[in-house]
Parts: sequence; C-alpha cells; structure tokens
Amino acid sequence: MIVKIKFMGVMDIDIPSEISIEKDATVADVIEYLERINGSHVDGLTILVNKERSSLDTKLQEGDEILLLQVFGGG
Repeated sequence: MIVKIKFMGVMDIDIPSEISIEKDATVADVIEYLERINGSHVDGLTILVNKERSSLDTKLQEGDEILLLQVFGGG
C-alpha cells in the first residue's frame, strides 16, 4: 500500500513524498525505513497521521498522510 510523507524540520534527511509499505505497517516501520535510507537515526519527531497526533505503534492504512515535525529549540 502507498502512504504519503511530509517532513518539517532542520535535519538534512532524504524523505520521499510517497512510499510503498506492507499491509499492517506502523509509523515505526516508516521511521525505520527512513533511517535505513538515510544511514542515520531519526528522532525527536512529533508524528501526525491524517492531521491527528499519533504514536509509533499507529497502524497505517492505504493513502494515509504522515507529517513528521522535528522538535527543535532556539533562543
């Protein structure tokens, strides 16, 4: 199945706009995939699935939209 991904943050990582995942995949599976293709750990994210805050164990459905927001501070 296909899910859409958007990323907002300052990390320099490669995020495809869509990926094909297995049925019954979770947000954690998507994060693991992104870590594999980038060769680095992706953490400190707020995750929204279809505009609702979600956790790593949220199961995904065909056509879901995942928004990854990187938490960062400044001042």
